[in-house]
Amino acid sequence: MGGRARGSCRALRVRIVVLACLAAVPGAAQLEFQYQFGRLTNPFSGGREYTSILTVQHATQWKLGDSFFFIDFMDDAATDGFNDKDAYGEWYPTISLGKLSGRQINTDFHGTD
Repeated sequence: MGGRARGSCRALRVRIVVLACLAAVPGAAQLEFQYQFGRLTNPFSGGREYTSILTVQHATQWKLGDSFFFIDFMDDAATDGFNDKDAYGEWYPTISLGKLSGRQINTDFHGTD
């Protein structure tokens, strides 16, 4: 089996494991999958290639706040080192001062007249 085929199988196994783990999320969580396909411009070469992007988004509440993350799995039609079976993600955890202190915290940014 060639290097590219081995890489494809490994990438597929990683995706399956990630998706299986995310399928067992709590009831208050939201999980979303998006698939996009189109021609994107490589910012380094200027070439345009057909690109597939699978996005996994997850949002949930936890004991002291909430959490949101996404992961993009990308692959384009060219083997040029750009978007060749790449993954990119971001995670945004937050801590609630109200949940942390056990108190209701209200803010009024508009003021009262």
